[in-house]
Amino acid sequence: MTRKKPAPSTGTITLYRAVEEPERASIMATGKFSWGPLPTFMKQFGRDLEEVRAFAAANSDCTAIVEVVVASHAARGAHFSTNIDAHIFRSGVYTFNQLDILNGAIQSLRWY
Repeated sequence: MTRKKPAPSTGTITLYRAVEEPERASIMATGKFSWGPLPTFMKQFGRDLEEVRAFAAANSDCTAIVEVVVASHAARGAHFSTNIDAHIFRSGVYTFNQLDILNGAIQSLRWY
């Protein structure tokens, strides 16, 4: 079941993404998200750090977690779902298909 995404108002929203080493290196070098060598044309982000940690722990290719704080208007350009790996991501997942919206809204990045 897809529920209505949390209503971002003004301000920021904090999202988390588990990444593999090539993506980590790319983000570290550019400060932005890109499609990479094997593009999927989407980037998915969890809303809860502990849920993303659980996902990363179950996926040995994940080498880091990036916290990205974006202007809340960016969330309107994403699809929100509670059906994607719902046993892990109980808080839901944001899927971005347009990286220009995401990258243009980045306020800060932090690594775990």
